Amino acid sequence: MKCLKCHSTQLEVTNSRKKDFQVWRRRKCKHCGFTFTTNEYVDAQKLLQLQESSRKKQLSPYNRGTLLGELYIALSHKAEASPLTLLETVEQTLLRRSATNNFTVTHSQLHETVTEVLERYDTLAALNYAARARATAN
Repeated sequence: MKCLKCHSTQLEVTNSRKKDFQVWRRRKCKHCGFTFTTNEYVDAQKLLQLQESSRKKQLSPYNRGTLLGELYIALSHKAEASPLTLLETVEQTLLRRSATNNFTVTHSQLHETVTEVLERYDTLAALNYAARARATAN
């Protein structure tokens, strides 16, 4: 990592806090004294696995791009929407809920979590998402 101001690699961490699957760090450059903050997240795409149903044991990798596309479609009516922020919220929730199950979630658990997060943000987006999820399941 390099200083954002002088590009020196001589950095020190002056403060650090961990919350769930995220680490916040305050860094200071030893060369110029510039201070900045970094946020580090667990890469959910590498950790999460999808299971067809609770009865089927076959696993498939979680795909962030697919979910982000679904969020863009669900939020298409809202110009100021931030699908990336909602994606982070969904992933953090999934990681928390699946930590005791080897980070494995079923498709229905994924859809329930996305719908819950969307309902807190925008009811119409949640309905759009739920309708599309139901249509693709059939």
